[in-house]
Amino acid sequence: MGMTRAVGGEVRRFQPPLESKCEPYNKLYYLFLIFCLQMLLGLQFWDMKEYFVYMLTNKYHNVLYIGFTNNIRRRVYEHKRKIVYGFTSKYNCTKLVWYEKFSDVNLAIAREKQLKTWQRSWKNNLIEKLNPDWHDLAADWFVKSTK
Repeated sequence: MGMTRAVGGEVRRFQPPLESKCEPYNKLYYLFLIFCLQMLLGLQFWDMKEYFVYMLTNKYHNVLYIGFTNNIRRRVYEHKRKIVYGFTSKYNCTKLVWYEKFSDVNLAIAREKQLKTWQRSWKNNLIEKLNPDWHDLAADWFVKSTK
C-alpha cells in the first residue's frame, strides 16, 4: 500500500518501510526462544555476564596498559593483532600478564580506575603475586590447531 508525500512542491508516491506492526512481537518471540534454550541448557541470563580488568605489557616489561572488557579473549586477540590503533599497538603491549574477573560491571570499572592511580611498583607487586615470571597468560589461547 503506497502513500503520498509532498516533496519540494510535488507529490510523490513512496512505500513505507518493510517493518510491520508485528516486528516488536517477533523480537520478543526470539528473545523468549533464546531464554527457553538457555534454561534447557542450564544457563541463566544473570549468570552469563563476566567482566575483566587486565594488564598488558611489552617484551621488555617497561610499559603497562590497564584495560577493562567483557570478553577478555576477544580483547587480547585485538591487542595482539593490533586491530585497533592506540596505546597498546604504539607501545607493542601484547603480553597479558595479569587479569581479574568480575560479575559486577561497576566493581570492574572501579577496580580499573583504582589500578590506574597506583604507583608502578604496586602494579608490579600485584602482577608478581600471581605471575612471578611475567609469562604471557594468553600465550596458548590462539594457537592454530594442526589437524
